[in-house]
Amino acid sequence: MDGTNGSTTFTDSGPNALTVTPSGNAQISTAQSQFGGASAYLDGNGDYLTCSHATLFDFSGDFTIEGWYNFTTINQYQGYSILFCGIELNKIQLATVPGAIELYMGGFLFSYSIASSSFVNTWTHVALTRSGSTVKLWLNGVSVASGTRSTAIDVSGISIGSQQNNGIYFGYLNAYVDEFRITKGVARYTATFTPTGPFPNS
Repeated sequence: MDGTNGSTTFTDSGPNALTVTPSGNAQISTAQSQFGGASAYLDGNGDYLTCSHATLFDFSGDFTIEGWYNFTTINQYQGYSILFCGIELNKIQLATVPGAIELYMGGFLFSYSIASSSFVNTWTHVALTRSGSTVKLWLNGVSVASGTRSTAIDVSGISIGSQQNNGIYFGYLNAYVDEFRITKGVARYTATFTPTGPFPNS
């Protein structure tokens, strides 16, 4: 999420160098950042990012999906504000709803109660891991919810800030997002940790 203010170029600095496509007014902002002086800004009105690939987003084992989020407001449409999701509905989706965060992985998996204001105007590290069949949600390095799901997740891409269903987009995120990372094959967090530093560009 690094770059110049107002830029619509989002660079995947991982080994696959995938194309990240912005929609709406999604752009780089230097107004807020957790690391590096810039972040992605999604204004809650038609903004989101997508990254697609035919096979790289097929998760049959362990994984970690994580990022830093700083909400401007909790902008709820149809009850959801999407942190990230698979492009195919309900295969994987993490979203805030009034008073909670909910995870769907091939259907509803768990809900964690939290005040929506906890995300507003503060940076929060959010991570989702699967180790074996155990799926955990981590907030600022603390495991707050868990469930069991061993089913493979086969999606054609990841969306940050919105979900699509039958051509209709909903759940637009009104937030700054920084240091978003997907790790396939590894559950990076298995015990309480302290999130520190930017992720390496490799």
